[in-house]
Amino acid sequence: MILTKYNFMMLSHSNAYCNARLYTRSCLGQVGVALLALAGAAVAQTSPTPGSLDTGFTTAVNGIVYTVAVQPDDKVLVGGEFTRVNGVDRDYLVRLNPDGTIDDSFVHLPGADGTVRSISLQGGGKILLGGDFDSINGASWTRIARLNNDGSVDNGFSPGTGANGRVQVVIAQPDGKVLVGGSFTKINGVTHNYIARLNNDGSVDSGFNANADGTVYAVAVQPDGKVLIGGYFTQVNNQQHHYLTRLNSDGSLDNTFTAGADLTVNAIILLDGGKILVSGEFGRINDVYRTSLARLNTDGSLDNGFSGQTSGSVYAMAVQSDGKIIIGGRFTSVNGVGRNNVARLNANGTLDPAFDVGAGPSYRALALALHSNGKALVGGDFTTFNFVDQPYLARLNGDPATNTILEAMIWTAVEIGWNSESNVLYQIQWAPAVDTNTWFNLGEPVTGNGGTNYVFDSTRNATKRFYRVQKLE
Repeated sequence: MILTKYNFMMLSHSNAYCNARLYTRSCLGQVGVALLALAGAAVAQTSPTPGSLDTGFTTAVNGIVYTVAVQPDDKVLVGGEFTRVNGVDRDYLVRLNPDGTIDDSFVHLPGADGTVRSISLQGGGKILLGGDFDSINGASWTRIARLNNDGSVDNGFSPGTGANGRVQVVIAQPDGKVLVGGSFTKINGVTHNYIARLNNDGSVDSGFNANADGTVYAVAVQPDGKVLIGGYFTQVNNQQHHYLTRLNSDGSLDNTFTAGADLTVNAIILLDGGKILVSGEFGRINDVYRTSLARLNTDGSLDNGFSGQTSGSVYAMAVQSDGKIIIGGRFTSVNGVGRNNVARLNANGTLDPAFDVGAGPSYRALALALHSNGKALVGGDFTTFNFVDQPYLARLNGDPATNTILEAMIWTAVEIGWNSESNVLYQIQWAPAVDTNTWFNLGEPVTGNGGTNYVFDSTRNATKRFYRVQKLE
C-alpha cells in the first residue's frame, strides 16, 4: 500500500529533532538540521480531492472500455472495443504502465480480432480473456483465451472450439479452474447453457453441471467453493431462480440460498465476513425495494444495515481496503444526492461526500479497478470526465493516507527518518516534483525496527526533492 498524503514541510535550521511520522534532516558536517515539523509548525495541505480526475494520467483510447485489471506490479490491462491507444494501434487489448503509457513489452501483434469483455488474473502471471474474438495474436481462440504475462498466447490452455456465443465473464478459481459465463450454449462442442467451468488446461470440467436460461454477467467464488451467479435469467437447472442464485461446487443448486431479483444483476462482490454485494438494473431484491444495489447476508437474506440506492443502473463495483465501495454505472443520484455515473459509498451504503467526481463521466462507467495507491481506474463509453476530454478510460485520485511527503532543498545531504513497525518492509522514494506519477526508489527496502528507521540520501546538487515512505505489504 503506497501512502500518499500530500503534507509538505520545508526544511528549517534547528538544533532540535521533531517527533514527526516522517521527517528529514540535512547533514552539514556533524551538525543535525531538523525540519519545520516541530510541534505547532504550519503544514500546507495540498492533497488532490478524492474522486477528482488524475491529470497525470492522460491515456487516450478510441473506443469503449469494458474491462480493466490491475496486476500486482500496478501495470494495467485494458480490454474493450477499441483499436488505438495513445495514437498507437492496439486492437481490443492493451497493457499500460502505471503512468498510463503503453507497455511495449506486452505482445500485441496482431492483438485480438474482436471485443474483449472480461479479464481475470490467474496465478503465475497468467491472464484470462473472454469476449467476442475469434483469434488472439493470429492464433485461433474463440471467445476464451489465456495469455502468459508477456502477452504471448499460453498454449498450455486449450478450450478447443471455445464458446459458441459471447463470453461476458471469466473468473479464475483458487484451484486453477476457470468459470465462464455469457450467452453461449456450448463450450468446445459440449452443451453448457450460459455457465461452465474449465479445468486449468482449458478442457471442459465434466464435474460441474449447471445450466441457466439466459445470459450470465457476473460470477463470484466463495472460499468454500460455492459459486454465485448473476445475470439475465429466470431459471437455473430447470428451477425458478430470478437473476441471482448460488451453486454448490459441482454446479448443483444451493437450496440454502434464497435471494432473487426482479431484473438483471451485473456484478457480485464477496465482502469480508461472508456478506455479498450485488448491483445491476433491479428495483427489488427478495421483494424488497432496493434500486440497483443491495447487500446480502450469507444465506441470501437482505442485509438491512446497508442503505445504498441509486437512480439508475450499476454496472461495476470496487471495494477499497477500508471497506468503502466505488460504484460505476448510468445514474444521476445516489441516496437522493446528485452523483453522475461514479460515486463512493461508505461500508454501510451511505454516500461518501468526500469523494467528489464533479460532473463525472459523460456516459456510462462500465469497469472499475484499484491501484495499490488507492487511485481508481474507470472505463466505459464516456468521452469526457468532469468536462475534461478523457475518452473511455480515466484515473481518479484516492484518499490522502497517513503518510507525509517532505520537500527539501538539497545543499549537502539528507537523512530521512520515520516511525516504523517491527519486521515490516518499507521503501523510501523521491521525486523531483510532487505532482508526478513517477517516484524513484532511494536504495533498497528497509526492515522496520519498531522504532525510528533512517535512510541517508547523499545527493549534493542544490536541487529540490520530495520524499515519501512506502509500506510494502
